[in-house]
Amino acid sequence: MPKSYCVIPPTSPLFIVDDNVNIGDVLTYPGPGFTASCGPRCYDVKDGGDDPPFDPELGDTLRFAYKEVSVDKFQFRAKVCGTKCDDEDWTFESMFLGDTGLMVRESLDPLSKNLFAGHQPHAQATYSYRTETDGDSTRGFDGSPDVECLWVNLVRHSQEEFSFSYNYPGYDDECAIEPYTMLNTTLTIPNMPTTVLVGLAVSTAVSPPFCRYTEARFSEIELLLLDT
Repeated sequence: MPKSYCVIPPTSPLFIVDDNVNIGDVLTYPGPGFTASCGPRCYDVKDGGDDPPFDPELGDTLRFAYKEVSVDKFQFRAKVCGTKCDDEDWTFESMFLGDTGLMVRESLDPLSKNLFAGHQPHAQATYSYRTETDGDSTRGFDGSPDVECLWVNLVRHSQEEFSFSYNYPGYDDECAIEPYTMLNTTLTIPNMPTTVLVGLAVSTAVSPPFCRYTEARFSEIELLLLDT
């Protein structure tokens, strides 16, 4: 019988965060951010916020909970849910949560090569990437059913080839066997090193109507190292 997309095999190794940092955030009034375990395969992550104006030429601003991985092929996926905003009266009709999702980076430098696949909960799927160190960051989006939670899947196929996709099973069956795939995109990042940083990212880098900081829950996390 086919297994549910949402069920992680018990033999799959646990994803355990090595460290968590703020990347690129220079804050006048920090959040503060944090990363905390919420059980096996589960982390709550909150960014420190970003005081506008945000300058993209200075690089990325985000909270990053990561581990170092030295392999040319892996699959990384999780259920990503937006949970809180800094505004006590927040509703998803009044303010937008920031970007929440999975990331692979060359380093902790704000202008390093990276791929960030995720979503703005209750709004849309999002992605961004930088293919050259100190180069420009490219950002895109794909409309979603305005859900609180979205499954995000990031795959490294070779040293330079990556893909990412988003899945949601629908409103009636949270663990459908074949969830709907919204977007499946491939990307080449030239000369990406074998050793990279893989982790959970939360970024609220723009001014209102976005929240000043965002908290997200990452559950059912799976990092599967594939045979080379």
